[in-house]
Amino acid sequence: MRELNLSESEIVVRDLRPADLGQSSTSPDYNVGLTALTWTPIVNNVTISDNRFIGINGFMIKHSSTAGAGSVEVDVPVVEQIRVTRKGTTARYWQVKQIGYFENNVGYCDDPVTVDQNTTITIEGLARTASSLAGKFDILGVVVEKKGILTSP
Repeated sequence: MRELNLSESEIVVRDLRPADLGQSSTSPDYNVGLTALTWTPIVNNVTISDNRFIGINGFMIKHSSTAGAGSVEVDVPVVEQIRVTRKGTTARYWQVKQIGYFENNVGYCDDPVTVDQNTTITIEGLARTASSLAGKFDILGVVVEKKGILTSP
């Protein structure tokens, strides 16, 4: 409110959408496409739009069954670690492998990251094994913006 010089009645808080993080798809599922033991961008150097502030406070991470040795189905964690870079500096680093074992596959961070308007953000994932899984990773958060940009007053 202070930075935009707006009153509380002139702002809206809404759920984070993939478009807020530069994704062309409207689906909240991110195509992970991780290389084994390499930090791989999931959201790559995206600039947050003017008059918009985001907060990331959780992730949904699912397992995917793949054929293992001898055609036995095994669960493979898609993402084990997350690194968030804001303005070219690492802002957060989370171990998220355990989220895939939670009943609802959702984990919330006790140290959410916020990103101001016109600021670049990169979210990278690390996996123990390579993966090209799609629809297995969601970023949870909120957006604070001036009313009327996306949500009408």
